[in-house]
Amino acid sequence: MAEEGLGGLTLRPLARRLGYPIATFARQVGSKDELLDHLIALAARADRDDLEPWLQLVQSMETLPLEAVIEITEEVLRMRCGAGRSRSHFKCEVVQAAATNPRLRPAIAEWIAVDRQLWQSMADRAEEKPQTLDMVAALEAFAVDDAARALIIDEFDAYRWMRREGIRRLWHGLFTGKPSVPSVLYMRALSDQPSPNGVPFWSAKTLTTTRDQNFGAIIADLILDIGTDSVTHREVARRAGMPHSSVAYHYPMQDDLVELGMNAIVEMVRSESLAAMNSKELPLIAGQLAYASFAIALAAARRPNLRPIAREMRRRRGENLMPWLQQNAPADLPVEVADVQAMSSVLVGAILLSRAGVNDSGPITTQLFAQLGDWPDLLVRFR
Repeated sequence: MAEEGLGGLTLRPLARRLGYPIATFARQVGSKDELLDHLIALAARADRDDLEPWLQLVQSMETLPLEAVIEITEEVLRMRCGAGRSRSHFKCEVVQAAATNPRLRPAIAEWIAVDRQLWQSMADRAEEKPQTLDMVAALEAFAVDDAARALIIDEFDAYRWMRREGIRRLWHGLFTGKPSVPSVLYMRALSDQPSPNGVPFWSAKTLTTTRDQNFGAIIADLILDIGTDSVTHREVARRAGMPHSSVAYHYPMQDDLVELGMNAIVEMVRSESLAAMNSKELPLIAGQLAYASFAIALAAARRPNLRPIAREMRRRRGENLMPWLQQNAPADLPVEVADVQAMSSVLVGAILLSRAGVNDSGPITTQLFAQLGDWPDLLVRFR
């Protein structure tokens, strides 16, 4: 799955890798759906075992100082990037797939609930916490968004600092006026990191021909709807209403199609970035673009040359929201970069969990915007 995504989890290649005849293997494991259910249950159990020492520690205490709460939150998320990395990747893939596969929703809901017991125990014992923000829901959403980004950028000090500062902001409360000037430098540093293992940087290209623009739009919609694994010559041809051979003639490899869709999405992101300064519409946080940045992060976990653009999209997401908030917020509201990045992570995670059928994103979204003060018209515009 780390090589091919959830779409690559089929019985025939698994049987071949394990040295079984396909008929024998199919009798032992059942259908692909049965195998997937079993793997999700095993992964959820392993996550529960990893969390058990932390849960016992938290539940042994009557109260938790805020610094301890922040430290435990960060350590649990970092653990998912270490020994639990393969499970974290698997979990992200299932969250993405559940948006269009309702059969997966009960299983991913149970898996997400594994963390909930720890978040709830911490929230119950925290000496300080925001009174108007459901920290359990906020941490669930933040953790889902962080999991995909951490697959490709947890190795960088800049990202780890940003994650810690985001956790701190959530527990302390957003938009309290605490300066975050260094976070601007860290976010810039994140985009400027060298290319991994000498792989050339992927850089977006402007789609100049009508054919590229038309196919790019089709593929972008496909990525936004389902994810990069869904981008095949057959599916693109079906959506374009033309023979499969015609698509393959112009774009021989699947990577050619994915790159075309990525270029179209990046152009969409950049266009919205420019429009954000003069728009009353909330930029780059609406459900489809949130889903796209998640899908691209998962694709980048398998294709190292996509990692620079995935990092850039993570940085842009908060930075594009920042000027919009500064322009539309009350004059006395202290809008800091770290607050905006934390807010965007929770919003995106909430959208992903809502699409996966786990939680309704409405309550946490309402609570997040309540951090901005009495601003009901903003929430209307967001929805």
